[in-house]
Amino acid sequence: MMNSNTTQMKVSVIITLTLTIALSVVLSCVRSSNESLQNIITAAERGDTMITRGRGTYTWEQLSVRPGTSIPDYHYKYVIDFAFDGSRINRNAVNSLDSTHFPQEERYAFDGKKACRLTLQREEKDGPLVRSGHISYVPEDRMFPIRYCTDPRFVGMTMLGTPVGAYLRALSKGSFQDRRIENLRVLGREVVDDVQCIKIGYTILRDNAADSISVWIAPDRMYRIVKMAPSPIVQVNYRNFGKNLWFTKEILIDTTSGILRWTFHDDWVINTPLPDSLFTIRFPQGISVSDLTGKE
Repeated sequence: MMNSNTTQMKVSVIITLTLTIALSVVLSCVRSSNESLQNIITAAERGDTMITRGRGTYTWEQLSVRPGTSIPDYHYKYVIDFAFDGSRINRNAVNSLDSTHFPQEERYAFDGKKACRLTLQREEKDGPLVRSGHISYVPEDRMFPIRYCTDPRFVGMTMLGTPVGAYLRALSKGSFQDRRIENLRVLGREVVDDVQCIKIGYTILRDNAADSISVWIAPDRMYRIVKMAPSPIVQVNYRNFGKNLWFTKEILIDTTSGILRWTFHDDWVINTPLPDSLFTIRFPQGISVSDLTGKE
């Protein structure tokens, strides 16, 4: 018969082997998850470089409600002709709704250093439309031009103006836009609107609160963002321009205070050369121009 010491030794060996195997499985999963995340970041960074210029029109609409109610607060709707080439942009917007808060017409051009703005706006309710100009230099730390929520690349093609690859890499380092990030992980694959996506989760730490965020990224859409939840809820659809080039077709951002919507028209062209004159403004004679460049 087997004595008790021999039995205990065999049980101890079995437990040790079981724990060793379990630990190996856990470490393998962790390594696999980390490697997958790094591969996703690298692929997204490649996607960031695939579209360098483009031009087309879209309708941008903002509908806000009063806090805690469903009562409309304000409504803005612009038809925008937009062009970008590297850091240069041109935005020509026409307000479909009469407003004293926003210009009736606005053209903004940025040539890589200098920004020009030409507006047509009512200075007071029922007052005349007044045309005015503005010139300024853009500091180097704000050179990346996606600063406006009307920009068609504001979310989806980027994350709030930060390229998707740079956004994911910042998350992996524990910080994004001065917010601490924890528990970044790959949650698996899910289908969103018939698009195969990788779901990524993380936690944003804000003062004494922690918010869990999920982001869905589509590998066959240049690793662009397709969905974000829970607050705000972001949904992005894309159009295929051939050669695995995808650009935004529709964006919807749903917040507790209202919605933002971009609806893209069919006239978009991608990676087509654009004239330099598109990114400057020649101000009409006789209008007031504020020049903040230090030049006369």
